[in-house]
Amino acid sequence: MPPRSRVPAALEQLGGIASWTRLTGETSHSAVVRAVTSGAVVRVLPGVLALPDRADSPGGRSLAALVFAGAPAALSHTTALDLHGLPVPAEVLRAAVHVSVPHHRRRTVPTGSSWRVELHRCRSDAARVLRGGLEVVTAARAVVDSWPLLSGSDQRAPALVGVRRRLVTPTGLDDALSARRQAGGVSELRRLVAAIRAGCRSELELWGYERVFTGPAFAGLHRQVEVRVDGRTSVLDCYDEAAALALELDGRAGVPRLPAGPGARRRARRPPGEGRHPDGEVLAPATHAGTGGVPPRGAGRRGAASLAARASGAAGRGRGAGRR
Repeated sequence: MPPRSRVPAALEQLGGIASWTRLTGETSHSAVVRAVTSGAVVRVLPGVLALPDRADSPGGRSLAALVFAGAPAALSHTTALDLHGLPVPAEVLRAAVHVSVPHHRRRTVPTGSSWRVELHRCRSDAARVLRGGLEVVTAARAVVDSWPLLSGSDQRAPALVGVRRRLVTPTGLDDALSARRQAGGVSELRRLVAAIRAGCRSELELWGYERVFTGPAFAGLHRQVEVRVDGRTSVLDCYDEAAALALELDGRAGVPRLPAGPGARRRARRPPGEGRHPDGEVLAPATHAGTGGVPPRGAGRRGAASLAARASGAAGRGRGAGRR
C-alpha cells in the first residue's frame, strides 16, 4: 500500500486553500502532483489548490480569489457587503467573488466555471479590515463600489441597513464617494445619503420623505427623534413640536404607547430632547403589503390635516390660557 499523502494535512494547516507554490514549499512538487492526480486536493483557480470540501463553499471561494489575486488584495463590492453582514441578493453573491487590487497589477481572470473572479484595479489604496480572517474593504467602501452592480431596492438596502446597524455613517459614505469619484450612479447615491442624513432608515421612510410628507405643511417636522418611555428608547420617524404630532412611516410596529390619563400626560409633557415621550398623538398610516409598503393614497393629506388641526387646537388652548 502506498504511503498516505501528507499534502492534505499540510493544506489543512494552511487553511484548506493555498497557492501551488506555497503548498509545494510545505511538501514537495511531486507530492502535490500526486495529490491532485488522486483527487485528494483540487485545483479551484490557476495556481490555487483546495481541499475538496472547501473548494465550493462561500468562504472557500473568497479565500481562493484572494490567493489567486495575490497580496495586497481585499475582497470588495458585493462580496465585501456580505462579509459585513449587509444584504446582497443570493444570485448576485453566487455569481462572482470581487477582489480589489492595486492598479498596476494585471492578472488573466479565468472563465468557464460556475462562479467567476472579478478583479478591480484601484488607483487608491482602500482601507481594509478583517472579517472572518479575510482582508475586506470597509463597509462604506463596499456600499459605494456595489452601487452600480445592483438596482432598485437591492441597490439602496446596503446603505439603509448599514446605517440602521451603525456599520456605516452618512459621513463615511460621503468620504467613500469622494475617494471613488468615478463610481457609477454617484449622483443617485448622493441623494440617498442626503435622505439618510434627513432621517430615512427604510424604503417606506424614503417614500414618505420624497413623495408624501413634503412641502410647506411639513416644514416644521423633526425626523428620527429619540424618545424614552418607561426606560425604553424609541425613535419617531417624524415629530412636529408645534402640533405635538408624531408621524410613523413604518406603521405601528415599535411605536411607543402614549401616556394614558391627564396626570400621566402632564408628567410626559416635556420635549423629546429631555428624554421623555412628547405629549401628543401618533399618526401611523396603515400600509398594504401589495404596494411594497407604500403609504396609502392620501396619507400626506391626512398628515397635513392632522398637523393643522392639532396646531390650531394648541394655539387656541394657548390663547385661552392667556385670557385666564
